[in-house]
Amino acid sequence: MAIGPVYENNYKVYWCVAIDDINAPSETELSAPNATYLGRTLMKDGAALGVSQNRVTVAPIDTLFDAERGGSYSVAPTLTLYRDDQDESDSWDMVQAGTLGYLVIAPFGVPEDGDKCMVFPCEMGVKQPADSNANTAQSYTVNFMVHQEPALDAVVGGES
Repeated sequence: MAIGPVYENNYKVYWCVAIDDINAPSETELSAPNATYLGRTLMKDGAALGVSQNRVTVAPIDTLFDAERGGSYSVAPTLTLYRDDQDESDSWDMVQAGTLGYLVIAPFGVPEDGDKCMVFPCEMGVKQPADSNANTAQSYTVNFMVHQEPALDAVVGGES
């Protein structure tokens, strides 16, 4: 039985200011200065995609069974990142509520031509500093409001 890779050292997360085709982002669009890599301050359990599927009841009144079909869906990505007291330019300083851009997640390593990734056209929410806690590194959370259907099966550089 094949088992997929672990998240650690494979899951790559970027904030991009521009992407021409969300189904086929280029390696250049996923690189500086267009993209900021967030993996250095992203907590290991800090990436939540928030994918949800609505259900539509299609059951007639003459049956006890509640038949359903798939309805609309939504995504609500959230990142929880560490505060970095040395150089916050890679996350804390970058996060500004209302900023439009693209959250890109490459689940299988640094994205190269032909690799799969997910692209979320979205708006940044406010920085939400975590409450203090004993023996815990400082962190904060940011929500992203997705305003266009995301590309959950995007391929870097086009179709592979």
